[in-house]
Amino acid sequence: MQSTEIHSGRSLDAIFQMAIGFWMSKTLMTAVELKVFTKLSGNQLVSLEQMRSDILVMEQHPTEVFVTALVSLGLLTLSHVYESI
Repeated sequence: MQSTEIHSGRSLDAIFQMAIGFWMSKTLMTAVELKVFTKLSGNQLVSLEQMRSDILVMEQHPTEVFVTALVSLGLLTLSHVYESI
């Protein structure tokens, strides 16, 4: 048995990929549930503050984490969300 295999015969890499797939689908389903894509469908630019207060209705840090996750998954682009100064 190799060091990267578990008793079930699945490699750690395969299990890791399953976990990543779960996290990705959870992020997508949360965005759908919060109607993020519907609210942004006009292709308008929104500030991070507008995203926080009008679209996601959550605190600042969770908003930043969630928007970062959406951007890193390619579900949003930085052209949709900008940080107001």
